[in-house]
Amino acid sequence: MSRDRAAMPPPLDRLVVIDGQDRLTVGKDLSIQVGKKLRIEAGDSLELVVGQASLLMKKDGSIVIKGRRLSFEASEAVDVKASGDVVLKGGKIAEN
Repeated sequence: MSRDRAAMPPPLDRLVVIDGQDRLTVGKDLSIQVGKKLRIEAGDSLELVVGQASLLMKKDGSIVIKGRRLSFEASEAVDVKASGDVVLKGGKIAEN
């Protein structure tokens, strides 16, 4: 096998290249099932919206989560790390 052929990635089952804009509208449900890894990459921002809830990720690294009520659940530890201040604001902030 030639060196050029060996350096090529394996063939794709499907490749779609769109130079302009694209929109997909589905009237009911859309499901995507991936066997191992799903990566979505956007140049400026990625936003997920469901009703009044949203998750916005921006290219500057900021992430905004909005919703009427936020719940965080973990079966193990929850770590929060920041190089700056961590600010909690609310009517009542409880610790156990």
